[in-house]
Amino acid sequence: MIHTSKTPVKAFIWATAGAIFLVLADFIIKNITATGTSMATLFFFAWPSGAIFLLILSRNVGGVRHHLYPKYPKTLFIRGLFLVMAGYFLFNSLLHNPFSQHIMITQLAPVFTLIFSVIFFKEALNKQIYIVILLCVLGLWLIIDPRFDSASSFLFLALITAIIQGGSHTFVAGNAHRVTPLGFTFWGTGLLAFVGGILWLLFERDVPDLKTLFWIQLTSLSACVGLAMLAYALQQARPNVGQVSVMLYIQTPAAIFLGWFFFNEKLAMNSIIGACLIIGAGAYLATNNSSKVNRAVTDEI
Repeated sequence: MIHTSKTPVKAFIWATAGAIFLVLADFIIKNITATGTSMATLFFFAWPSGAIFLLILSRNVGGVRHHLYPKYPKTLFIRGLFLVMAGYFLFNSLLHNPFSQHIMITQLAPVFTLIFSVIFFKEALNKQIYIVILLCVLGLWLIIDPRFDSASSFLFLALITAIIQGGSHTFVAGNAHRVTPLGFTFWGTGLLAFVGGILWLLFERDVPDLKTLFWIQLTSLSACVGLAMLAYALQQARPNVGQVSVMLYIQTPAAIFLGWFFFNEKLAMNSIIGACLIIGAGAYLATNNSSKVNRAVTDEI
């Protein structure tokens, strides 16, 4: 007899809230870029609130030493480099691209995670996965612009961000036995702040005003709260993790609304269709693919 478990409704609610907080973090960055705040300033001054939150969270879910002790510094450094690269391209993508299109394209990260898992973990491809990849490529093509001659080259910054995020997820999955998700996040954001701090000291040294500092701290806090909510939701959802992880794709309609309401962004029909293809492919991937790397990536969240 096969026993099935029902996913608690609260798991979907927490996952939805977490996904929205992550969109809000990118939304705040988009607003910060409009004020002329530099990337170095954002990375350097954003660390305190996120670090404090992660310290408190670590202390209450297993202990600071368990999560944050740097037992494998080389592994932590490599993951930090992924975060530095992703941060660079994410900031510039939000600086130059419409907010909604940026979010649409970065939703491809789970698909790149799957591709890297095939390359590095020798996971098998099947017809369903080929279809998922094909749908995502078609969706990306529609979002960027089917004609290409009128497409913005800056949209490729969002694509590069998704590729780096996919590589980062794959690296974390391969080293899940060494470092906890909280440890990866704490030290990764620490390296990002360190790089930002060096650039700030060398080329700027201008301290942001209190209003800008507030929004910078809110960015870091929103991202960390979002990640914590998602982690809690996915723990509550076990073993039906795939069902709940689909809620991550609520980021796309949320981004479309925020872009329309605050930035007066108007999307072409081909972009909306492309986003639907990526969401549909990603949802199918989350609910039907049980690969080792995707399970580990879900744990990372």
